[in-house]
Formats: sequence, C-alpha cells, structure tokens
Amino acid sequence: MAEAVAISSRGVIWERCWDPGFCVHIPWPWNKDVCVSAHVCVRIAEDQGRYYAEIQLNGVSQQFDLIDTCYPALTIGLASLEVCTQDPQFDQGKLKSVRIVVKACVGIDFGPVHARRCFDLLNEVITFFYLKGSDLQALGLIDRASDEQIVVYVEGTLS
Repeated sequence: MAEAVAISSRGVIWERCWDPGFCVHIPWPWNKDVCVSAHVCVRIAEDQGRYYAEIQLNGVSQQFDLIDTCYPALTIGLASLEVCTQDPQFDQGKLKSVRIVVKACVGIDFGPVHARRCFDLLNEVITFFYLKGSDLQALGLIDRASDEQIVVYVEGTLS
C-alpha cells in the first residue's frame, strides 16, 4: 500500500531527511557506551536527463550516479552509513522506479569484540510518474495548469 505521494516540478524529484541517533555498548577494552547522531538527507535528482543520488550528512553533500550499487556515505570511527540505490528502472530515458536502502551501523566487530549494531533507516521502492500541469488540473490536484513537466512519486507498493 502506498505510504506517501508528493509532487515535484524540477531538480530534486524525491527527498527524505531525518536525525538518527544510535548507541552501542562496547565491552572490552573500553566498557562504555558509544553513541553517534547526524542529520541525514537522501535525494534523487535530475539534471538535463541525468539522474543521481545525493547524500547529505550534517550539511555536507555528495552526488553519485543513479546505478544499482551501494555507496559508503560515511565512516567515522565506530560509525558508518551506507546508501544503496537498487534496481533503478528507466523507460525512454525517464526514471520509473528505484529502491532506496539506507543502513547505519555503530560499534566494532574486531578480534574478540563483536559489539556492532546495524539499522535500516529506510528501505522503500519509489515509483515516479511524469505528468503535465493540465493532467493534474484535470484530476483536481492543482488550480492552474501549465505545460511544465511535473514529477509525482509514490513511496511503497501500489495496490
């Protein structure tokens, strides 16, 4: 079932931001809790027919081609963040869908110490539709029509 529907008219066609924080107890040799937090945004953007993933961590952005792969977005000490763009589907040069997986890990897995926890922050298929303003006006979603292409996306499974 679809969880969210949104409309974008240029550049960034999908975005999700959040402020995760995680702690893990490291027994030996420190015997203490290690905590990490960050402001994270993941975006899908289009620029002159080229699609890319943008990862922003605490205000610093990186852009990657939108292909079927995982990007190590951040590794600082005992924390890591990985963003995967999986199975991007294109039709006539336009992005139709992509699965976005964001995984955060904190801790250590070395020698006798196995205190590492990983969390899926996001694991969603995003489906895109390309409409004209007149299409949205006919559906009663906007008041004024234009010929500008508008991107509509759905997060989750369509039923």
